[in-house]
Amino acid sequence: MKHFSLGTRGFTLIEVIIGALISVTVISGGLNFYSNMHGAVLSQIDISELQHRGRTTLDEISRNLRTAGFRLPAGHPPYEITGDSLVVYGRGTQPVDTIHYFLEEFTAAEYALVPGLPDSTSVYNLMKKVNGGLADVYSDYIFSIDYVPVNGWQVAIMVTTIAARVDRTYAMNNGFRTTSIGQVVDIRNLNLGT
Repeated sequence: MKHFSLGTRGFTLIEVIIGALISVTVISGGLNFYSNMHGAVLSQIDISELQHRGRTTLDEISRNLRTAGFRLPAGHPPYEITGDSLVVYGRGTQPVDTIHYFLEEFTAAEYALVPGLPDSTSVYNLMKKVNGGLADVYSDYIFSIDYVPVNGWQVAIMVTTIAARVDRTYAMNNGFRTTSIGQVVDIRNLNLGT
């Protein structure tokens, strides 16, 4: 005859189901928390990249624009603005050195790297061309650049960048974050205001 001890009793089906439900609830809550935190981290990375791209683009253009007109022949313009294009003139290695900044729209291959971007949204590369050489991409994911002469010796610059991926938590602009950064640049060689 077998003897059964009262302490070796197993789990009932109800206890197993309740334990499984509790486990599933805890695991799904943990996964939901992780998913939300991961999305928040990606959003912060995008915001940081947008601001960094805007600052470095603005710093590059401002640095060169400050030197516009350096040792140029009399009557030569220090810079020219045509829409979203800026040409800065100065004297360095050539009798007249030029730095040309202009926007070039993304190619089809570059647009393919940005899934979810609405067809009506245009994205650009900021191109930099020095002394008539080949144009190089200086910055990418530029939404717009505006140059506005304030007076004879100052130019306001506004750079707007766009995120490289959609953010489902961002309701505006179909989920693509943008940020704008601006600055008024004093052209040192033309400072007529002092």
